[in-house]
Amino acid sequence: MNMQFNDKVVDQVTEGQAFLGVLGSRVRAARAESSLTRKALSARCGVSERHLAQVETGKGNISIRLLRQIAEAVETPIENLVREEDVSSEFTELNRRLRELSGSDKAELMNVVDQWMMGRHHQEKDGKIALVGLRGAGKSTIGKMVAEGLNVPFIELTDEIEKLSCHETAEIYSLYGENRYRELERECLNNVVENNPKFVLAVAGGIVSENETYSTLLRSCHTVWITAKPEEHMGRVMSQGDRRPVEGNPDAMDSLKNLLEARTPLYRCAHFRVDTSGKKPTECSDEIVSFLKPSETDNESHS
Repeated sequence: MNMQFNDKVVDQVTEGQAFLGVLGSRVRAARAESSLTRKALSARCGVSERHLAQVETGKGNISIRLLRQIAEAVETPIENLVREEDVSSEFTELNRRLRELSGSDKAELMNVVDQWMMGRHHQEKDGKIALVGLRGAGKSTIGKMVAEGLNVPFIELTDEIEKLSCHETAEIYSLYGENRYRELERECLNNVVENNPKFVLAVAGGIVSENETYSTLLRSCHTVWITAKPEEHMGRVMSQGDRRPVEGNPDAMDSLKNLLEARTPLYRCAHFRVDTSGKKPTECSDEIVSFLKPSETDNESHS
């Protein structure tokens, strides 16, 4: 009787370990589908990187509440992560082989798998580059240089919004409010992605606050965060003749710093970061082109 009881316990433990392994694989796959690093997912869902690593490797349990946060962050129904079908048969052999590996071998394999899964979605993104960041970062100046260097169109999403609405941005806000502007922004982004095989796109700084729109941007484009010191952000805006940020606002710099601090976790979800502080636009453009070269080289080798 005790032997039968022990066998049953062992079977339950084994099945539980197999399920955690499957759950971890599904979380990793969903993260790769969303083109998010583990650090970016952690910032988006509020689960620590360490906990995510344990979950993805099948070593850590997780509450339904935290799992729901992860599912929402990668935009997949939680049912897709916890469904029971084929759990034991799907990964039994794979789990057996993984258990035979040493710790260093497992870490190396996980890194290879992570890179492979992220790379699965590079092909559809290649040639589609989006620049995010606060106003004054240099998105338009640098974006035009990158587009010229890659021989692809440069697109300002704001221009597309104004064309579609037949109103300038200020008028859209005044007449219809921010919600309507965000609807137009989302619609125009989808149009740009669907109708242009290659482009460099500059978007407004606030797009990162719209979860659905920003997720579309991250999935569809190689997204680059263009950043600078707050003083440079402000100086560049004013050098363009726009003194609105400081007129009648003695706390303008503090407001800018607070805005940058609040949005930084969202900007960090971008695939690459370029700090333009103290750099020439050509240097920043070259950095972005260098970042894109590996995926372009992969495409050529497969053509």
